[in-house]
Amino acid sequence: MECSKEALNISRKIGDVFSIAALQGNLGLHFNEIGRFREAVESHQESLKLSREIGNQSGVIAAYINLGKLYLDQGDRITPERHFLKALKMAQDTGERWLMPFAFFQIANFYILSEQRSDAEKMMQKAIESAEEIGMKSILLQGKTELHLLSSQREGNVPDMNRMEKLLDEARLIKDSDSILRLLDRMASTSIENKQPDKAISLSDEGKQRSDDRQHFFYRMKFNYLFAESLKLLGRYDDAFLSVSEAMNLIDPAWRNVEKRYIKSFPRQKVVRNCVELYITLAAETDKLCRLEKFAELINKSNIGSD
Repeated sequence: MECSKEALNISRKIGDVFSIAALQGNLGLHFNEIGRFREAVESHQESLKLSREIGNQSGVIAAYINLGKLYLDQGDRITPERHFLKALKMAQDTGERWLMPFAFFQIANFYILSEQRSDAEKMMQKAIESAEEIGMKSILLQGKTELHLLSSQREGNVPDMNRMEKLLDEARLIKDSDSILRLLDRMASTSIENKQPDKAISLSDEGKQRSDDRQHFFYRMKFNYLFAESLKLLGRYDDAFLSVSEAMNLIDPAWRNVEKRYIKSFPRQKVVRNCVELYITLAAETDKLCRLEKFAELINKSNIGSD
């Protein structure tokens, strides 16, 4: 991030508006990863404003997609779809085909979180087709993963771990960090559901290391939680308690960045509630009930037992 800030200062000094807009977009992506949502929104809004001023259509489209994703992460259930559809139409009208897979993919994610699964499958298929057409490996791998999980859920089948393992190998081969983290998350969760703790531990441990390297707050929280669930399956309650405590420590700083009106619909709320429930269970199992006071406010916020 420091390199981006330095480059941004240089671009401002020489008046390179194109570079300023692009660097603001990069900063916005990084701020989102580390949980600083407000700063991320400000950066992407500035990128959108500058891109419009200089007539950079691809910059405008990218800013709409990034803003939509940010609002989706915040729990907004109206603005993201509007931004994604606007980005898609602009990409189609201006011939910026390389941005279409991103737009289709984010629209599909919006439908997944909105539980419109049939529409999500259709959009994810379009994301895959458009990514294949221009050779965009990252969206192709993530899209195939999500489409497989969606179709498995619809058909009532257990996801095919061998199939996801092959996708993970492809992601590792091209060193695509986003695809690797998404696949490790989905595969570790599936392994826990299938009562395969050793496999889940291996996958979530790799996820912890990779998300720590990137300082990606959500994946750091998620993989610490998955690691704890895996250890719990093996009866290693003390180790599991330490891991879920790490996850709890990551929740509160991120929550402070969420606007109050979105708390109830915060998409990561389910993971937060899972962390809190596991923390309470393991605190009881390991005789550490006194430590519950540390997260009393967080436990209250999580609204345990509500829909």
